[in-house]
Amino acid sequence: MLFGLQRQVFEVARRANGSFENPQWQVIETTFTRSASAVGLRFSSEKAGVPDGPMITDIEVLATPVAPGPLDAEPIPLPTDPDDYVMDRRKEILLGKALFWDMQVGSDGCTARATCHGHTCADIHTKHTLNPGAPGSQFGHQTDQRAALEAKALAGFRGVSAQMRPDDYPFHCFANPLVPRDEPGFADRGTRLIFDALELHVSASVCKAKFKGMIPGSAVDDILVHADEDEIFNIGGVSVRQVTSGNAPTSINAVFFDRTFWDGRASNYFNGVNAFGDLDPDACMLKANASGKLERVRILLRNASRASRAVGSVNSTVEMSWIAREFSDAARNLFSLRPLA
Repeated sequence: MLFGLQRQVFEVARRANGSFENPQWQVIETTFTRSASAVGLRFSSEKAGVPDGPMITDIEVLATPVAPGPLDAEPIPLPTDPDDYVMDRRKEILLGKALFWDMQVGSDGCTARATCHGHTCADIHTKHTLNPGAPGSQFGHQTDQRAALEAKALAGFRGVSAQMRPDDYPFHCFANPLVPRDEPGFADRGTRLIFDALELHVSASVCKAKFKGMIPGSAVDDILVHADEDEIFNIGGVSVRQVTSGNAPTSINAVFFDRTFWDGRASNYFNGVNAFGDLDPDACMLKANASGKLERVRILLRNASRASRAVGSVNSTVEMSWIAREFSDAARNLFSLRPLA
């Protein structure tokens, strides 16, 4: 189906019970942008031997979209019933900001949430920020050896201490990157894939180690086992910082985010325990009833994906924590430390 220079493709099959008297029409709704004062519509089949034909259409002219205004004119989507959980909103904001920037929250005493969000709330580090990609994919695939060498692209994982430079990009390289992949004749216009490395440019985190316990007054947690045997994140057999599996996106205006993490797993609904919101039926908190006895209750705070996101990092063993550290361990240790020391 063509609208001026625009083209959309649909699969249309003849209805089994259709007839000339009752053709069993298939209704397709689509939206296109008018490119001139008058635009012609026509039907053209991709099946050989089928001629162009008429379309039965009902056209509605939609109002011109209005550009969105500034975000400060929009109401902030606060969590539902925040006063049921927070006694002092001003102190809540101060606490949240301190926990975001405090490196002592990390097991190594030098990894904060802001470590990966410190430059306009994103990550601009260029050294020790490579991840080899999914298991089994740590070697890039060259489809054109000569072109790959000309592009200064080396197959395989470039190493944990690699210093990234402009000519390392892109990781996924076409001979002619300016041709849209969905354009007709894409495969015939010199657009072959010349290099593909499944590495990821991401963010550095803590070394891999097993948590033993806290050391009162120390920002560094005690280590039970140091994972020098890490096959990837080591230099000369010595364990070094891991890197995450995704680059830290901006946190600016995150109050408007419906979900967070690249895969969206940090739910808009915060269950008080983890990132999975109402998908985790076992997530419960303790609440004192009228008699003072603690009982398990289930909560779901809407518009709280930032809370879902935050609890996913503190004890993530590839972000901020030694293996097997609990929230109670991290919280108890912070009471013995000066905030933001």
